[in-house]
Amino acid sequence: MARSTKTITIGRNEYKLITLGATKGAELWLDLLHILAAPIESLAKADGADEAAIVRAITGAIRALDHVTANKFYAAFGPVSSVRVPAQTPGDNDRWPTLEGVVFDEHFAGNYVEMSEWLVQSVVFNFLGFFADGSLGSLVDKFRATSATMVSRPSSTT
Repeated sequence: MARSTKTITIGRNEYKLITLGATKGAELWLDLLHILAAPIESLAKADGADEAAIVRAITGAIRALDHVTANKFYAAFGPVSSVRVPAQTPGDNDRWPTLEGVVFDEHFAGNYVEMSEWLVQSVVFNFLGFFADGSLGSLVDKFRATSATMVSRPSSTT
């Protein structure tokens, strides 16, 4: 199966994203679940996905993201992401350097909102399948359904 590619625009920049390989994706998937576990649990316990509950979930996810994990995400998504650098002279082609090392550092210097949006878009592009319709609410619904099934299922002991 081939990796998927997607081109997105954030601000005035165009980015090309490629999905991660299974090994790196599986590692980040576990990190993502750890980040989202408490916020999803708080949403599931809320009587409804009102605005305050959603804000609490988002802030909970932000609190759960530490420097080590964030750097792991940047390091994983950088090599599978590139940014378009328009040709400077007629007849030349645009360049698409990968977002790693000096390119990452220089491109996002002082532009942390765009860097955050790029990271979110990379996570969504790679892991959206789990979220079904792409919303955190659908994830909460899955957990509620699973919890209800587990509670109603009689436990068996042998």
